Amino acid sequence: MIIQRIARACRHAITAACLSIALTSCKHDHDHEAHPHEQTQASALVPTNRVPLSAGTRENLGVTFAVAERRVVSRTLRIPGRIALSPDATRTVRAPMSGPVTVLTSLFARVEPNTPVAVLRSPAIRVAQDGLHEARHAADEAGDLTRVADAKRLEAERAIASLQRRVRSLDAVNVRRADVELELEAAKRRSDVASAELAAAKARIQRERHHFAVQLRAFSERVGLTVEELLAPTPAERTPEGEVPERWEIVSEVTLFAGTSGVVSQLHLSGEAWAGEGEPIVELVDYRRWRFEGQVLEADLARLPDAAKTGPVSAQLVPAWPPDLSLPAPIAATLQLGLVGDAERRRFPVLATTEAPRPPWAMPGVGAFAEVVLSGTGEPEVAVPKACVVRDGLKSKLYVRDPKNVDQVIETEVDLGPDDGRWVAVLSGVAAGDEVVLAGAYELKVARASQPQVKGHFHADGSFHEGEDDKEGH
Repeated sequence: MIIQRIARACRHAITAACLSIALTSCKHDHDHEAHPHEQTQASALVPTNRVPLSAGTRENLGVTFAVAERRVVSRTLRIPGRIALSPDATRTVRAPMSGPVTVLTSLFARVEPNTPVAVLRSPAIRVAQDGLHEARHAADEAGDLTRVADAKRLEAERAIASLQRRVRSLDAVNVRRADVELELEAAKRRSDVASAELAAAKARIQRERHHFAVQLRAFSERVGLTVEELLAPTPAERTPEGEVPERWEIVSEVTLFAGTSGVVSQLHLSGEAWAGEGEPIVELVDYRRWRFEGQVLEADLARLPDAAKTGPVSAQLVPAWPPDLSLPAPIAATLQLGLVGDAERRRFPVLATTEAPRPPWAMPGVGAFAEVVLSGTGEPEVAVPKACVVRDGLKSKLYVRDPKNVDQVIETEVDLGPDDGRWVAVLSGVAAGDEVVLAGAYELKVARASQPQVKGHFHADGSFHEGEDDKEGH
């Protein structure tokens, strides 16, 4: 730790020395061009709050700028947390049946919903096909029995009609034949039996067809094909007898597809392997499904808006980057409290979700903050990142880019207001939209301190007045 601090101090010192040399050389070059032989030592020491900062110097020293913006700093609560995957972001491809598996993808490969990831050749496919054949044959047999029963019924009905005509003829001549009447009764009984057999055969047809349909749906779910696809004829597989089989009869393997876009995060099996029924094969992660997970202190619960305790509220997400780095545009999100807090740690979980696409910085596991505007009144203040502010004794200063000269910054003394840990309100000296030095502000201060100093003060127009400030503010 001590070595790191020493190294950091050395880097700051070296950077400041380089900047001091750059500033001095810039000043000397300018003075030499303006007054090649007439400048005096006194005129060279005239102080200015303008600091030349060319593009080359900015690049060599890593100087960056932040834009002063209006923010509700005094009423912003920054909740720490991390970027996490949504619960539905992970999908596992499992083996629908036991059997040998060939994995077709690789670790960290990007896949689309219709991308094949594995092929399964299971003996259970043949067993299921045998069951389907049996159900189909049973239905066909029931159909044959129906036709037989229907034929018996028709024959009995014709016999009944013939006997009834004979009985009517005998009645017309007042002749009764007992044997004819007995034969008619027997024909009616045969007709009743045939009707019952026909009804039973029809019921069996319905039962066997339903059994076949149920087995076909189960087979469809296991092989990943629709019922319509399984029932489709396959002329290319015509048998030697000229029969055209349906697709369910010739299926020999199951192709497993990625059900969602994503990245292969884990391979439970690789190459050629044996998978048991329900065993995971490939795990996919859809990084587009993400959210923020954080924890808020119990002491801050009272500061949250009342709406946050009964439902979601608006928030914005920003990365937890070092203070001297410029932040990307915040992500608008919806934040809500969790259901149960941690009584021991005195913290309460919060979740934030958004419909916005995941920005490049929001990788799962990366630290982030959720910013929530607290209840109360107040206007947005002009604010800059705290890392822009440098302390000079009791004074706070910012290095503001000169709007008339992009290769020059103005050392500006400012009055500061409240801060939220990263942003600080600037009460005077800076306006919204001004560019302020972020990375490199400390090095500028050190370089300025290494220059010869003359007592006095600067006016608003940048001019310098030597001597102590008088009572009239000169």
